Amino acid sequence: MKKILLPFLAVVYSLTVSAQTDLNSPLMNYYFMKNVSKQSNFIFEGKMTERFFYEESPGNVYTAFTIQITTIFKGGNQLQCGEVLFIQQGSSGEVVNFNGREYWTDGSDGHTIEFREGAQGIFFTVENNMRYPEPNSNPTNNTIIIHNVSEGSGSFINYKYDPRYLDTLSLNTINNFAEGFGGLNFDDIVQVEDFFRDSIGMDTLDFVDCGWMPPASKTKSQEKSIENWHPILIKPEKKLNKEIEIETVPDKEELYPHTNPTIHQKQVSKKRKKKVQDFENSLNERIRNNPPIKLASRAGEDLTYSFKNEEYTGTTTRYFEFDIYARTNQANVYVDNCPIHLSYASSAFGDSVIPNNKITVTPAVAFNTSTYADPNVLSTDWDKNTVALVMGLDYQQTSYNRVLLPQTDIKLMHVKMEIKQCYQPSDMFMINYLTVKNVCFFTKNATEPTTGNFYIYNDVIFNNHNNYVLCQPIITSFNNNLRAGVDMLIINGKHFGQGSVSGNYGKILFMDANAPNLGYSSYIQNLDDYDLVSWNDKQIKIRLSSRIIRSGQKDRTMGSGKFIIKTNIGDSVYSDSLNVKYAITQSPQIPSQNNKKFRYNMIDNNGMGSYTFRCDTSISNYPIRKAIVAKAIKDWNCKTGVNWKLGLDTTLAQKKHDGINLIFFDKSLVGKPAAETSKKSTGLCNTVGGTAKEAYYKEIDIRFSIDFSHYLPASISWFFDTTASNVPFNHVDFYGVLLHELGHAHSIGHVIDHNDIMYWQERTGIPAFQRNYNASKWYNTVDAGLDVVGYSEALGLDCSQSALISDIPDDCSIIDRVENEKELQGLISVYPNPTTGSVNIEAFGEGLIGISLFDIQGKLLFTEHNESKDSKKTQIDLSSFKSGMYLLKVETLNSKETFRLVVE
Repeated sequence: MKKILLPFLAVVYSLTVSAQTDLNSPLMNYYFMKNVSKQSNFIFEGKMTERFFYEESPGNVYTAFTIQITTIFKGGNQLQCGEVLFIQQGSSGEVVNFNGREYWTDGSDGHTIEFREGAQGIFFTVENNMRYPEPNSNPTNNTIIIHNVSEGSGSFINYKYDPRYLDTLSLNTINNFAEGFGGLNFDDIVQVEDFFRDSIGMDTLDFVDCGWMPPASKTKSQEKSIENWHPILIKPEKKLNKEIEIETVPDKEELYPHTNPTIHQKQVSKKRKKKVQDFENSLNERIRNNPPIKLASRAGEDLTYSFKNEEYTGTTTRYFEFDIYARTNQANVYVDNCPIHLSYASSAFGDSVIPNNKITVTPAVAFNTSTYADPNVLSTDWDKNTVALVMGLDYQQTSYNRVLLPQTDIKLMHVKMEIKQCYQPSDMFMINYLTVKNVCFFTKNATEPTTGNFYIYNDVIFNNHNNYVLCQPIITSFNNNLRAGVDMLIINGKHFGQGSVSGNYGKILFMDANAPNLGYSSYIQNLDDYDLVSWNDKQIKIRLSSRIIRSGQKDRTMGSGKFIIKTNIGDSVYSDSLNVKYAITQSPQIPSQNNKKFRYNMIDNNGMGSYTFRCDTSISNYPIRKAIVAKAIKDWNCKTGVNWKLGLDTTLAQKKHDGINLIFFDKSLVGKPAAETSKKSTGLCNTVGGTAKEAYYKEIDIRFSIDFSHYLPASISWFFDTTASNVPFNHVDFYGVLLHELGHAHSIGHVIDHNDIMYWQERTGIPAFQRNYNASKWYNTVDAGLDVVGYSEALGLDCSQSALISDIPDDCSIIDRVENEKELQGLISVYPNPTTGSVNIEAFGEGLIGISLFDIQGKLLFTEHNESKDSKKTQIDLSSFKSGMYLLKVETLNSKETFRLVVE
């Protein structure tokens, strides 16, 4: 675990102020955490045990949580042990119903915390003081009503624990489960106490231990049972283990060997050795008296061995189990004698598995007859890491009925080996070809006596191997380049076990696009029920979700990177990298629709085809801010045809369901997050001619932090500029953040790609070539926007809502958006658009490589590849295509762009 020396951070800051600063870097998180802690009225440990919803007005819902307090770290002079009421705006992503009106509040695309019932950890809070409307009743013993001091991550430590076993937990438990805590990690309790004392000014002697249950409900016996209980941040006392006296085994045990495993094993080994020796003597005598025919007048019979049906079993003791199959290439071949020599890794299975009783060999049903000897008895160690498995005649019999060896695989035996160490390579191969070949025999008929003719195979073939990393599932393939919120991920392989989204079953973990820089903590630990389609030992089907509510206190979005498969018995494997090119935001699971999630659609909200945004005075009173808003809206209109309007200004400055799409600076946001987009007035609508439903939203609010005071003393501020200028250090690009938030307004979620405008976090001091207006940042984002616009426009809604009507402004010429000829390099022009016949594609400064045309569902309709790579202009005929919207992808030597193309 990385150790952070808190006093040293000030020095680090003084050395790095001129570099780019990630607002979620350890340094910035330290400042944020320090200020959040100081501004908190109450810091305490507890668990949200109950919650209820209440409305201020139709559509404006709030959630109230009852928190059971276990330890108070700050504010113990006002806050009492017991329970306290905590409130937050919205429905925490859950569907609510007031007077028959079913709706939900959309999340903030992962920018802010949304608490949910069952959350437990350390809360950083302030007294509400009517910031939010309060419910009519308070069921707790504290009259104070509180809310989170900050809406951003880092103002809550989320971890799971059982208060009955706290003495077994370490600080690693907090660090592994923490969602934030400023991104800080601690190596020991001393560092935690130093942080509270030196950085926040808290005295650890003032901590109030409330115990697990509210005081009013404790009995004397219960008080006694928890009197030694310590809060999670108090160092547990070390306990010395008492030495255990082991009695010696009396000598009389040797008189009863079945009660002594070691002695019993020795006797079994002696019996096995005798049977193996008897078999070998009989076989050798047979060969001496009647040598096998090597050059038979037959068609070159071969014997092919194969491994099949590998699986891992057991829990405490683990086993590697598999079958061995055989086949021949000719007719009338009967199995007489066939050994297999298997090598294996001692590190995986130990040495000498036969005498150590670490292997069991079971004959297949066809070979479990009196004709053949028990292979579990005949098998023996060839050397310390090679075992000889034998399927041979039982020479104690006087007549035989051999099994016909077919030209397709037939099962010979099943092998079960105890695993000494998981996650070691098995190094299991069939070896000793010549030795095996010389004693592999067959006969021409089933009843041939041992004194009759028998033959050596022309060749013995080892078809495959069993060399795997033990206990590890195997991924053979999965589809890639997917869309979260739309596509299904299909994973093929084996040893996946059984799966479920909850309980003691297998599960799959994805990187969270809303917080991808926290190492293993960035993985989404639990999926929603709807996300898992099917799971068996060889295939997993997962709906790639852009909104997962179950896993933590923030919405999660499946993102790019290696996913992890964990089986129902605890085995795991990392995949190759999954690429999630973009995410389309989804609704939560809707109970009335069998917990289905729906992708969001835009509608005609203003009667002019789309949505009208309005700015409050925090923007309209500053001409440059208003100009940036206008430009950002136009940028998106030109790229996706979303057809947004910028309307009259207002003085509202509120995040509420009020029918107004508002862009404003919010005094309640002070740096984390820098901005947030929320969608309101959500609902479902039937489609024309069917029972299918689609989700929509009628209102969009975009709010920005009024300042960055939670990051003091870093002195961060906004940068208002749209020219090709570098963003100064300690400044955040307002234009770039707004472009990002308007992506959320499109219903586009976060991705894990630093070179995409929908990457989740903000930075300061960005050079001009990395700002969000650059074309390289838009490649996948434009595809996402076109996906949403095209899908929304194609809907036939059968309700009070009307489908979106897209439109591209007349003044969207690419050339108008650059300043000089040099900047034309790499730009592409498509015209006329819309078109009634042909369309021209022209590249400025570089050659065209390829052109592809898709319908709005992504089906390829036309492709053209330019081998010469020197042509800069081409024309394609679209006169035979139906009217509608298409996606045109153009690739040049140095760039790729996607265009929305309308055929009239």
